[in-house]
Amino acid sequence: MNLILIFLLIIAIIAYLETFFVQVKKLEISTEKMENNYSFLLISDLHFHKGFTDLKLKILRNTIFNLLKKQKVDIIFFTGDFIDNQTGLNKLSKFIEEFKNIKCYGVFGNHDYWDYNILHFLYPIFSKIDKKPQDIKELKKILEKKVKILINEKIEYKEFIIYGLDYNSIDPKFDFSDKKFKILLSHYPEVIYLYKDKVDLILAGHTHGGQLTFFGIPIVVRSKLRRKWIRGISKHNNTTLVVTKGVGESFYIPFRFFSRPEVVLIELRGGKDEV
Repeated sequence: MNLILIFLLIIAIIAYLETFFVQVKKLEISTEKMENNYSFLLISDLHFHKGFTDLKLKILRNTIFNLLKKQKVDIIFFTGDFIDNQTGLNKLSKFIEEFKNIKCYGVFGNHDYWDYNILHFLYPIFSKIDKKPQDIKELKKILEKKVKILINEKIEYKEFIIYGLDYNSIDPKFDFSDKKFKILLSHYPEVIYLYKDKVDLILAGHTHGGQLTFFGIPIVVRSKLRRKWIRGISKHNNTTLVVTKGVGESFYIPFRFFSRPEVVLIELRGGKDEV
């Protein structure tokens, strides 16, 4: 029994330490719909809260800003869950204030609207008492300094369009008739079932890549997606889905196991392939 407890303690320590090792994942996507190349940085599920240590914040900032010094990034995308609860607003403010001269767009996630308590882990048994509303106005006030939040709206560029889907929207009746390359931001990756073949690229988070896995194999995931799609890149007919493992964790489960936190650098390559 003592050996089992020691083993579990060691696993818990390793799983806690893993949350500090933020990595940069690089993906390359090609399209014939654009002539030029673009670089996007995808950041999701920050889950800032009082337990998000200053050391982890420093590591995260250093990781991102060292990348930005070496790599030109055209746009930074955020796909929700900026905070875990209101105690994370101050850390969020410190984090975004250093993004300079880079366009930032984002959408909200469920944690941005709701402050969940520990009963949420027994969902849906206590679904009526497992949360309370967040102060979304205060969150918007902090983000508007640097991040343009898209609530069921779009931003048009010369060669592509960005659509922002609010977390609790099912079908906001977007117009996808334009022939430009289309990027959809969503907190939930399940929107692939609604928008497959309507957009070219969907960027999402929420799953944390499984967060606690059996050496990389997700154990419990609250997602209707097939498990092989809940992290990384996958192709769905003419639509590419990118699901990031995200950066942070819930206040109640500050652990990761074989699901390192990450930011994703997406190189979008335009131009037709030579024959």
